[in-house]
Amino acid sequence: MAKKKKPTVEEEVKTDAVTPEPEEQYDVPAEEEVTGSGDEPEYEDEDPEAVNADARQSAASSNSRLKEMMNQNFIEYASYVIKDRAIPDVDDGFKPVQRRILWAMNMVDDGSFHKVAGVIGDTMKFHPHGDASIGGALVYLANKELFIEKQGNYGSIITGKPAAAPRYIECRLTKLAKDVLFNRDITEVVDSYDGRNVDNIGISTNKLLAKMAGDFEKPNKIHTLFPEEIEQKMWPLPVRDLFLVGSATQKKLNMMGIYTIGDLAKTE
Repeated sequence: MAKKKKPTVEEEVKTDAVTPEPEEQYDVPAEEEVTGSGDEPEYEDEDPEAVNADARQSAASSNSRLKEMMNQNFIEYASYVIKDRAIPDVDDGFKPVQRRILWAMNMVDDGSFHKVAGVIGDTMKFHPHGDASIGGALVYLANKELFIEKQGNYGSIITGKPAAAPRYIECRLTKLAKDVLFNRDITEVVDSYDGRNVDNIGISTNKLLAKMAGDFEKPNKIHTLFPEEIEQKMWPLPVRDLFLVGSATQKKLNMMGIYTIGDLAKTE
């Protein structure tokens, strides 16, 4: 029988050494995927076709409103051009430019001929569409030989020869025009296109009364002063308002007890 070998001192020391206990193993859970907090919105890729469709729909809506606006504006402008410029009025048969020419000639009429260029300038105060249209319309009216008496080269409707330049030809109203066109009972006068040229217009049977009527009230008024209206419109006015009565004459008349035009008219 074999004998057991006695351990040496070094082996005893190693045997007596404290054997370390094994470390405990803990199961570590797998890292969870971070998906973000629930408060943040989730973004999805937009569909390009949907974006393009929305853009096309918006553009179509905008174009529709633009077309509607343009159609309405064009209708209004076309109506203005046809109704207020091209078609003669049913009351007197005149187009607006023709009526304005005759009115301007009536305002400056003194029985003598006037340069057509001057009449064109006067008419432009009422007609905003340029001198060329005014000159052509005046020549056309004059060649009718009804309302405008002409002097100079007004061309020929037979040969087609044009009229001379406006600065070389003259015109004035005919007796027929003075008798039938300007009737205070049926003539309606309105403001010009800029509201400036109906300023203190006096209408009467002679220039003196027309000048006095033009001074009645300012601004932008039209007044008449016909012989039968003198007592009603003139007599209540201060004598100082009488034409050619100055301050020295006013003092003398006041000393005589004359203060109004009516007082002076009643004085023997």
